[in-house]
Amino acid sequence: MSDEFNIRSVRPGDGNAVAHSWVEFGQYYASRDPARFRVPEMEGLAEWFNSRIDAAHDLWLVAERAGKIVGFLEARLWPAPDDAARQLMKELSEPSLSVTTLFVTERERGHGVGRSLMQAAEDRGRGSGATSAAVIAIADSPLAVPFYAEMEYRQNTIGFWKPI
Repeated sequence: MSDEFNIRSVRPGDGNAVAHSWVEFGQYYASRDPARFRVPEMEGLAEWFNSRIDAAHDLWLVAERAGKIVGFLEARLWPAPDDAARQLMKELSEPSLSVTTLFVTERERGHGVGRSLMQAAEDRGRGSGATSAAVIAIADSPLAVPFYAEMEYRQNTIGFWKPI
């Protein structure tokens, strides 16, 4: 496998490749915890992603190797809120980058793709004035937790979940 891959902004028409990655992502998590996760339906998924890509004001990046998408990242740039002076937490009073999705195909994991996507997102966030970046990850993920720790992210909040 060549070590060379390219990080670029998502383009209209990338929805099919992103959809296939999304299904692989769903298969991974659904096999680990079927009570919380499911495999998304493939029918119409590419069109759904293309419509989101076409309308996106968010930050979408893909990693490409030999013309094939092998990972993607979706993030949102949040400006400082109007009530910044009233916020208790500093990170809530300043512009920030919120990474909502990072996925790398199984074959490409461990080859720097995720790290490169995150670094590119952080660079773009910093260039847009963000002073921090946040990620919400599955607390017991054997992939995400060590990855983000290695990327120097630290836990600063905790969420709780239960089916009702």
